[in-house]
Amino acid sequence: MKSKVLNFLKSYPVFVWLLPVFFVFHGYTEFYELIPAKDATILAGVYLLAAVVLVGMFFLFFRNINKAAILVFILLSFNFFFGPAHDWAKTSSDNAFYTRYSFILIALVVFILVASLVLKKRKKTLFQVTRYLNLVLLVLLFADVFILINKIFNTTSSVITKDEFVNCSDCKNPDVYYILADEYAGKKQLNELLKFDNSAFENELRKREFHIVDDSRSNYNYTIFSSASILNMDYLPGIYKINQNIHDRRICFDVIKNNKTMRFFKQAGYEIYNYSIFDFPGQPTMAKPSILPVKTRPIVAQTFLFRLQRDLWYHLITDLKLTSTEKNSIYNDKKNIENFLELTKKAATEKTDKPKFIYTHLMMPHNPYYYDKNGNETKYELLRKIYDSTETRYISYLQYCNKVLLQLVDAIKSNSPEPPIIILMSDHGFKGYNNYEHVETYFSNLNSIYLPDSNYKSFYTGISNVNQFRVLLNSQFNQQLPLLKDSTIIITE
Repeated sequence: MKSKVLNFLKSYPVFVWLLPVFFVFHGYTEFYELIPAKDATILAGVYLLAAVVLVGMFFLFFRNINKAAILVFILLSFNFFFGPAHDWAKTSSDNAFYTRYSFILIALVVFILVASLVLKKRKKTLFQVTRYLNLVLLVLLFADVFILINKIFNTTSSVITKDEFVNCSDCKNPDVYYILADEYAGKKQLNELLKFDNSAFENELRKREFHIVDDSRSNYNYTIFSSASILNMDYLPGIYKINQNIHDRRICFDVIKNNKTMRFFKQAGYEIYNYSIFDFPGQPTMAKPSILPVKTRPIVAQTFLFRLQRDLWYHLITDLKLTSTEKNSIYNDKKNIENFLELTKKAATEKTDKPKFIYTHLMMPHNPYYYDKNGNETKYELLRKIYDSTETRYISYLQYCNKVLLQLVDAIKSNSPEPPIIILMSDHGFKGYNNYEHVETYFSNLNSIYLPDSNYKSFYTGISNVNQFRVLLNSQFNQQLPLLKDSTIIITE
């Protein structure tokens, strides 16, 4: 039996099937609790199918399964492990010519042609290479199996270490609406830098009995970091402070998934409504597609094909004038905004046995700026400049957003069976500058709140987002959460 297994490993190129399985399984193990097993399995299936197709194609050329498998193995390895090598090359060589996609694509085609000819002419068998690759990948897979088993049986939450909440039997438990307007600048940034007086909007909120927090600040200048911190009522541990860093994004996703705010409301008997751009356990985002990574992105983000799409796709569809594809990309956020607005208004009319916690995340006034201040839809030609975050267009869209937000607030208040709590705030301020110019203003954000009892004394001037729900739970639900020091942390791209 042993000799048969060894002969099989020596003669048959199992490695070409093991490589996709190892790549996905290793990523799943590394990001365990972040990526659903079902999604990882589907991803592995897609890669295995691609391997089958490629091996079949090259087998027609080589008429030798081992040669076909070795070339496919090299190509798959190039795709799977491209990202780190490319990042290192760009950093160490100051973006030399060989780091450009134009050179890489030409070099890849030349390599395939040369490697195909060399393997075609080779007369000797490749059994030693086959056996070596088979054994190496089997060892790596078994190692990851042990690591995953250890994680499964020794998982402790890095987000919540103890139960900090106390029961409140006499709390009224009103519906709670947490409405986040993405990249809505605060009064300080609007007045001092953007030269816009937003007092008309603030006064309309005050007429609706909202309290406007003066000099409110976000703690982070990127959505995923700020949102994680807000929901978990805490600063983010162990981050490198880099937006595109997979380690940092993993921490943010883990924090969002296990955040303390939703944990509190679930324990208090609330029904959670997810109208956000994030996934929560049992409640995936309804955004199509989400601006945040798809569930398997932590695995695929470093692959050559993903990088190629990320870095070149928008330029490709615009240069080739693929209008339909480009429009779908540009108008995704508009569709999500409209959908979330309607769902939130509808939820306000629903009478339920449980109180509701509704999280609505609106990608507005974040660009693209779909409307001007008068409600006129921005021309498609202007929206094509998707990264054109000019102050003038931003301010015009913000004024349109003000009307939409007031309509949403009115719908919630008028349709709610009992007076609800409404939090209307932003994750950070306007960031449409180059090279982190005026970075200190990125943290100036909108922060307004409506409480049925109008007891706003705990919402102090200069509060930062990390303390928002701490103050809310203390003042409205008799919690005893200590307030954290208000500070800002710059995240680079």
